[in-house]
Amino acid sequence: QLEEAVSRLRMLSVTDPLTGLKNHGFFFDRLSQELDRARRYGRPLAVIIVDIDDFKVVNDAFGHSVGDRVLRSVGEVFRASVREVDVACRIGGEEFGFVLPETDEEGARKAAERIRSAVAALGVAEVGQVTVSAGVAVYPVHAEARDELIEAADMALYQAKHEGKNCVRVAGRGMLTTEITRAHPVAAPVVDALLGAFRLRLPGLYERSYRVADVAVKIGRELDMSVARQGRLHLAALVHDIGMIAVPDSIMFRDGPLEPPEWERVRSHPRHAVELLARAVHPEVVQAVLMHHERIDGTGYPNGVAGESIPQLARVLHVADAFVAMTSMRPYGATKTPAEALTEMQTEVGADFDADVVAALGRVYGNEGDHLRLVAG
Repeated sequence: QLEEAVSRLRMLSVTDPLTGLKNHGFFFDRLSQELDRARRYGRPLAVIIVDIDDFKVVNDAFGHSVGDRVLRSVGEVFRASVREVDVACRIGGEEFGFVLPETDEEGARKAAERIRSAVAALGVAEVGQVTVSAGVAVYPVHAEARDELIEAADMALYQAKHEGKNCVRVAGRGMLTTEITRAHPVAAPVVDALLGAFRLRLPGLYERSYRVADVAVKIGRELDMSVARQGRLHLAALVHDIGMIAVPDSIMFRDGPLEPPEWERVRSHPRHAVELLARAVHPEVVQAVLMHHERIDGTGYPNGVAGESIPQLARVLHVADAFVAMTSMRPYGATKTPAEALTEMQTEVGADFDADVVAALGRVYGNEGDHLRLVAG
């Protein structure tokens, strides 16, 4: 009897009481276990993150008791839509996570579509049709670490939400474009607020940051970064100059050359950015923003670090930022073509720029020159 009681308590501790699905803690534990197994045997593993569309509207219009009924009904559909080896969990208010062992990208997409269709066919009294959006990510195609795999699926879910809802999107397919980022808040509300202030105070730098983000992500793809790391790189590029908000107007809008103390104020902008962002973004984003002016030879700022001591995202951001600066209209130098900028940057490999990153930029330029000319212009 004691063993049965302990077993029941253990089961209750990993079960969501409303839907009967496994809970948030179980999802992360099981995903870690399955990921270890997938690595050991070289097998694929899929994660699906599903969110009920417009659930707040249901609660506001019909009350929380009806909202609970929707959650229970959707939970029953989820339970019936997966295999015995799969795990369906409620990981947030109206958010659900699925772990699918031995499932590749196409299998995961079909499973997510099956889940979406089953919910769309569900009718809930008083509410009517309920729909869900789903994001899919697969190990090792989109990410190799647990949190990155979840982050990649989350990003795909965001894309599904902003492409009309009631649909499935797979990580890496058409994601991270400027248009999607403009349509969706890129991070926590504090980051959105800071970007709004950045746009109002320094609209030119704000717009240029989008061009830097576009080039940086293309470099990241050439370097085989996971989708999750590409997302962090994109965000780092958007906010890398946000510390300029702290630089006085008398310096920012000076027509003539700056005095050395004034240059020091400008060079302090990475630290100001970190002060503004540190608690709101991923630590890898913070590192990239802080060190995006470091040089490979150690003569950059603010810390004077060199070589591989500079994080990869910062090295990529440094190259993308320089490329966009060279190929944009600027008051302090002639605008270069992408080919001219690339040639000049190649002469600075090993001193200013990372060789692998510049080589990746060269491959992007070779493959997509027309697009880069559009970005640069």
